Amino acid sequence: MPYIGFPISALVYISLILIIYYSKKRINLFENKVLILLMCVNIFGLGLELCCYFVIFNYSVLNYYFVFFILHHNQLNNYSYR
Repeated sequence: MPYIGFPISALVYISLILIIYYSKKRINLFENKVLILLMCVNIFGLGLELCCYFVIFNYSVLNYYFVFFILHHNQLNNYSYR
């Protein structure tokens, strides 16, 4: 089984950052909305990556990481070209 410590620690780290971010008062700017969306998509992608670690050994090839890449890339493009 591959080493899954890095995705788990990344999931804990990004969760702590979101908790700290939501606990503080912030200005409602477009950049803040994009940051929150990117962090939520990142948590979704880490969850898919962890699922892929467990599913890949039970099924031939099932990789939802591509969906995460498309969502993240789309949001980054929306932010960059706006």
